[in-house]
Amino acid sequence: MKYIKKSVEIEAVQFIDTPERICEIAEFVGKDLRVNYEDKDNPYIPIETLECTMKASVGDYIIKGVKGEIYPCKPDIFEQTYDCVGTPLDRMYREIDELVERFAKLNEFMKSDKFLSLPPDVVGLLEIQYGAMMAYNHALQLRVAKMKETENQLIPSQQS
Repeated sequence: MKYIKKSVEIEAVQFIDTPERICEIAEFVGKDLRVNYEDKDNPYIPIETLECTMKASVGDYIIKGVKGEIYPCKPDIFEQTYDCVGTPLDRMYREIDELVERFAKLNEFMKSDKFLSLPPDVVGLLEIQYGAMMAYNHALQLRVAKMKETENQLIPSQQS
């Protein structure tokens, strides 16, 4: 079987070997930590997980999971797995990007010979889906415009 990771918001901080970031990480995990400098070229922070002690190397992300568990994650895996939540407008743009990508795949499929060989009722359902995706994209674009408009209205009042 195949599975897809559920969309869950997590907190994370990247390990950068500076005193300020190490203090930030200690505050993030809720306890004192020590950077191991035995190998001066490869410092690491030992992280106690439920399974074992893991090493967070410089550049790794330290993640606080959904139950408060702390564990390190390599940057390439982190970047493949997580997106920055950002502002509501950032999330809206990300949703639009995902919708456009799915829409392009459906559009490409509907131009294929395989689409033409489908039963008429399935073709009809895909055409309804196509229209619904276009309408949803339009609704998202309107929401973005409204959010930008609201954001622009707030900025002058914040300056006074």
